[in-house]
Amino acid sequence: KADSVDLVRAVADVADALSPDTVIQGQAVTYRMSGPSLRLARNGADGPSVRDKTVARIRNGLLVLGAVAAAVLIAGGWFYWSHVLVDLDLNGLTAVAKGGALVGTVEDPSSNGSRPFLTRKLAGGQVRFWAPADDLILRVSADYPDGEPRALSFPIKLAHGFRPSEKAMRLALPTAAEVLAHPGMAYVPRTAWIHGRERQAQLNAESFWIDIAPPTTEAYEPIAERLLAAGKLKPDNSFLLTARGRSAAIDAVGLGQVRTLNKDLGDIFGVIAAGANQTVEAPGDIVVGGGKLPCSACPAVMTRLEAEVYCQSQRKRLPSDLEWELAVRGVDGRVYPWGDRFDGRRANVPGLPEKGAVSPALQPVMAYPKERSPFGLIDTVGNAGDWVTNASGSYERVYMGATYRYNPEDATAFRLLPVTDSDYVFQEITARCVAVK
Repeated sequence: KADSVDLVRAVADVADALSPDTVIQGQAVTYRMSGPSLRLARNGADGPSVRDKTVARIRNGLLVLGAVAAAVLIAGGWFYWSHVLVDLDLNGLTAVAKGGALVGTVEDPSSNGSRPFLTRKLAGGQVRFWAPADDLILRVSADYPDGEPRALSFPIKLAHGFRPSEKAMRLALPTAAEVLAHPGMAYVPRTAWIHGRERQAQLNAESFWIDIAPPTTEAYEPIAERLLAAGKLKPDNSFLLTARGRSAAIDAVGLGQVRTLNKDLGDIFGVIAAGANQTVEAPGDIVVGGGKLPCSACPAVMTRLEAEVYCQSQRKRLPSDLEWELAVRGVDGRVYPWGDRFDGRRANVPGLPEKGAVSPALQPVMAYPKERSPFGLIDTVGNAGDWVTNASGSYERVYMGATYRYNPEDATAFRLLPVTDSDYVFQEITARCVAVK
């Protein structure tokens, strides 16, 4: 064909074209071709054939698909290893409450850090989602018919791995009827957790409900009056009733300056006790009989006996030290309700005041509304302590959470503090009750 070359014929034609007379006998002629190299082609095709191009495309496509499949496989394996499928049974909550939502956060107690990973509106009877295998808190919020809050939280620690048995977790809220029956309380389920300074493994065998916050002075005063009228409480058993009566007597005789003396004595006792790393035996008012009530929004200060009577009147009881610690600390062994580092912006724990500074005092219960424990409790460390019962029975009167008179290292989520004198000489301690089953 026109675009084909016969190399043998071409060489012969070139040889014939040369004059044989120019060649001397005994010499040889070497022929060399210059210019672009010759390229042989079949049927005049220029470059790779269609078949070759198709094969190359298929091969390259398969390589790309293989790389993508490998990347997907690696990503899927990592996701499976680092996540857990969680099923949360709402147990009828959406039928009795409105505006329900679930918020999940990843916790980092070492830095007091918390970041959200999930926000979902509640609908139907179940919520299913993949959660990172980490230190988590799942919080359920809703608007209830009585307008009272409930704290429904699940602090959990999930582990990485490939074992199918570790890749799914089932959680369940208490029944809707049980939730409605516990206004102003936090739910603490059966769970494993870390206890004490030594971080011992512990199991909470039974779920319970505990007050989100202690009662305020304003809310408790009519209750104290009813208990007094019913003969269940005597004035001498109640800080509020005693302080109110003595304050009225001081005003009647015009000795208001006694209150200043009381406060000064209380501050002195606080400094002495803090320096000795011991409990403060009295706030001063009780010692000399002055009597000044905390602010109306402050925690209601109670004697140990008064706290028991108050809880009983609410069909509740005082929490044990282990119940209180779990509700305040959560499951991951953190030192404070918010993490492992002390933060004076999160609780009323000012420590010893500097010279000339305003003396510390009780603050309102809602002074730090955003600072909630993993199970949703507020005002737990510092401010007023919480009376508890001692599981070991080594002390008759004990409380937890310390008070505003303590140093930060003492106001932890696990320290148990004794009161060794009579109930009439005590720190500012209040009551946070547990529902009786």
